[in-house]
Amino acid sequence: MPCSGPEGIAPRAAVYWHCRRGRRLRPIRVCKGVRLKAIRGAVLVSLLTAASCLQAAEISVTPLGPDQPAWVNVDGDLLPRDGDEFQRRTGFLSRAFVTFNSDGGNLVAGIQIGETIRMKNFGTWVPANKTCASACALAWLGGARRYMGSGSRIGFHAAYNSTSGQQTGVGNAMVGAYSRCCARWCGEPGPQIPRS
Repeated sequence: MPCSGPEGIAPRAAVYWHCRRGRRLRPIRVCKGVRLKAIRGAVLVSLLTAASCLQAAEISVTPLGPDQPAWVNVDGDLLPRDGDEFQRRTGFLSRAFVTFNSDGGNLVAGIQIGETIRMKNFGTWVPANKTCASACALAWLGGARRYMGSGSRIGFHAAYNSTSGQQTGVGNAMVGAYSRCCARWCGEPGPQIPRS
């Protein structure tokens, strides 16, 4: 099946927009040799995609009863306001397990969620075959008890500036300080810096 449309624009079904951690939307080549243009037919697709990239993580709380811990579910990319939203939704809980399914998002939100989890002594869990990466993995580290299901993936990487796409020293310093706190919470010595 040929991959072209009017005036060299790929058919709408073939248009795919890349949106990852606050980066600009950009077209990706779908068919060999066809350059996608973000003008006419793709405008609607790009607006819908941009709107979905800006949605905050869905944070839901399911109380299980007076003597049972609640289940808190965090699903989707973390935005800056999600740290405060998590605190607001879990503030009344005394016991909970927090489940994660997220590719990451805002570094500060991930750290805020992790600190809230730790201060409230909640457990964390990544269900089977789900992903918790980047800022989500930092939040998961806050768990007093951490669990992962069969086939789940937890991923860490350096912090970077979402505008420039470059690593950020300030962000990495925040991650380092937070990881040291997580290690202290667990009674571990934390990462050591080699001295020459």
